[in-house]
Amino acid sequence: MKEKINNKRIIQAVISCSEKKDLYHITLHDVANELRIKTPSLYNYISGIEDMYLKVGLYGLYILINKLIMSSVGLSGRNALFSITEAYYLFAIENPVLIDAIENPFISNNKTLSDEKRKIVDLISTILNSYEYEEEKKIHIIRVIRSYLYGFTKLQAGSLHQINVDFKKSFTLGVNAIFDGFELV
Repeated sequence: MKEKINNKRIIQAVISCSEKKDLYHITLHDVANELRIKTPSLYNYISGIEDMYLKVGLYGLYILINKLIMSSVGLSGRNALFSITEAYYLFAIENPVLIDAIENPFISNNKTLSDEKRKIVDLISTILNSYEYEEEKKIHIIRVIRSYLYGFTKLQAGSLHQINVDFKKSFTLGVNAIFDGFELV
């Protein structure tokens, strides 16, 4: 008997296919094959490739946001921010497909996804409230932190060179440089 097709199985199939080839290169045919159904049958569950990307992106965001929140519970200021950066780093390294799905350029204008991403911004902004920065400075800090987190983890994931220097140490040095630059004590 075949397992019932649902969002969870579709997401698992996308992740499985994306581990074999890049998320942006998988097709609905690939996902349907992974689910052992015909491609037209997949349209009973998703409306197309963008809907598939969205489901995986929202799933990834749900997990990531919960990890970020849990990592910062009971902490404040720089300690909370550092804990969030560590949680993001670990999530991204352990779940490269989900990070790609969250930051997928093909669905970047989706309102639901943007609203969910806003929760990450709001979490960092709440922590930054203790510094009494003006809103504009907080936005700059948030952009730099998010850009660094995504960029660094993509660099590590795509590293084709074998430099024998610890990536985690480089990551921590970068985070501290950002925090020091913004005087996040």
